[in-house]
Amino acid sequence: MLHYVALCDNLQSTGADAIETLPAGTHTAFAEKLAAAIRHPEPGFNRLVFEDGQVLLTLCVGDLKTLLRAQSFLADEVLLPHFEAGNWDRWTLQALMRNCQRGTLLTIRQSAPDTTEAFSNLGFDRQPGADSPLLSAPSPLQFRFNPRWQPKASRRHFGAAVRPPATCVVVGAGLAGAATAASLARRGWRVLVLGAGAAPADGASGLPVGLMIPQPSADDSQRSRLLRTGISMTRQQAAHLLTRDLDWSDSGVMSHKPGDAAVWLPSGAWIKPARLVQAWLAQPGVRFDGTSQVASVQRVGAHWQLRDADQTVLAQAILVVLACAGGSVRLLGENGLQIRSPLIGFHGQVSWAAQRSSDQNAFAPTAVNGHGTFVPHVPTAHGPAWFAGATFTAETQPRLTTQQAHQANLARLTKLLPKTAAALADQFETGAVNAWENTRYSTLDRLPLVGLLKDRNEATDAPTLCINSGYGSRGLSWSVLCAELLAAKLGGEPFPIEANLARALECCRSALPVRP
Repeated sequence: MLHYVALCDNLQSTGADAIETLPAGTHTAFAEKLAAAIRHPEPGFNRLVFEDGQVLLTLCVGDLKTLLRAQSFLADEVLLPHFEAGNWDRWTLQALMRNCQRGTLLTIRQSAPDTTEAFSNLGFDRQPGADSPLLSAPSPLQFRFNPRWQPKASRRHFGAAVRPPATCVVVGAGLAGAATAASLARRGWRVLVLGAGAAPADGASGLPVGLMIPQPSADDSQRSRLLRTGISMTRQQAAHLLTRDLDWSDSGVMSHKPGDAAVWLPSGAWIKPARLVQAWLAQPGVRFDGTSQVASVQRVGAHWQLRDADQTVLAQAILVVLACAGGSVRLLGENGLQIRSPLIGFHGQVSWAAQRSSDQNAFAPTAVNGHGTFVPHVPTAHGPAWFAGATFTAETQPRLTTQQAHQANLARLTKLLPKTAAALADQFETGAVNAWENTRYSTLDRLPLVGLLKDRNEATDAPTLCINSGYGSRGLSWSVLCAELLAAKLGGEPFPIEANLARALECCRSALPVRP
């Protein structure tokens, strides 16, 4: 895999700048694809995928010093199009240095006379002129990072040991498990996915249709930024793996909350989660094994062993990822491992029915979200259908009956879209509405749990146990982001999000690393 991290403070010219820095001999079609993909980047980190996931571009837009400090990896090579010492303060230079490892090649296309002195003081040795793979002509100035001192701080995913690809078992065959399996398989892992049911996506990920809904905020909050990145990454996967307007639609979502003006969210989309799960599990290097009820995860020598209730060994591997929602907590407890937040179950029911031609005029042209959701015009085996819901009842509360849940969904729909609710009321009253129900699990802060469950005293080559869970009702928005973040932590790769955002998703507060 090739990782390219680009830092830019200009939202307007990123496409042209990127083409200028492409390696010599790059195919014209790829250059055009790159320019088109980064035409409208957002502030912060933008993860873009090329060549079936083998080329990843993390485009970072904003203040240079802030962006450098937000990185989580050590670069093999750094390219500066130009450098003038007067434009770089001490802290920005040090932030650049901390993203370098011994041997990193620094190439500067245009430089001022005092450049050599500035970088020599940071531990860079001047190199004779040589061709850089990032340039189409010999570079005017090159350095190697070779400090006389031992660098104390490492940005390589904050101290976690890099694991070379080997065998991995993922427990859970929903959105979290399937996305994790696909991300690891692209990096060379041989992944076995164990599902409790005979088919994948038999739990909350079996939802007939789900929405990806951004959450804009006046201060561009942490959650807003995370969801924006997550939705963008899932949309790329859906566009590559699914059939548009059959398995998913990127037609946008109308947000209409009571008391507020309606807001159009162009990045919103509906997706059939099970189709995405199936596509991920069909990727090379991934194998699914159903009806595998994991009762315990035990460390035996250099591996983790997964056993069923009869103590039969289902599988073993050096890496295990727990992506089985509420079941993750039980398996962690058996190993004495604590997580940042308990996982709380919320039962939900969706109401749906085939669309009648007489109701078309009462339907919005696209999905609407606010006090509940309504998704019309979804292709199904029964023809176009509409979906409304879902209820949201904590496991500690009495569960609604099917009919009570239908009425709750109708009441929400009446507040959200009164005209639509009036047109569909007779279907609710006559029992012509179908139900789908399941339980999803969320953390107290509504942020996923993603990371390595490693004791600080463990050897770096010890078998590794990870978790990727706690998506709540945002599985479609979180799954790709969290899977790629976990893979980056395991492989020492650049994170798809800023380091401080990644820390917010850490699974164990006690294991949070100290910032370099």
